[in-house]
Amino acid sequence: MALSNKVAEPGVGRAWRGGAYGGLGTLLMAGELNDAAEPSLLDAIDVVPGEPRWTYYLAHVYKRKGDLARSAEYFE
Repeated sequence: MALSNKVAEPGVGRAWRGGAYGGLGTLLMAGELNDAAEPSLLDAIDVVPGEPRWTYYLAHVYKRKGDLARSAEYFE
């Protein structure tokens, strides 16, 4: 089953869904695809706002893109 199908299933919990989005974002970061990683990490933050690692990784994405103001905002 494709990840996009699994994420869309009604019975999938928020933690799993947030982990899927965040995991994809970090995988894209590893490939230095920062523009592609950004929306995945934002989705992870939206689904599981209390999970600090997604904001941390997103701060690094903005740092890599040269957006230091946004980077600092997410590092806080």
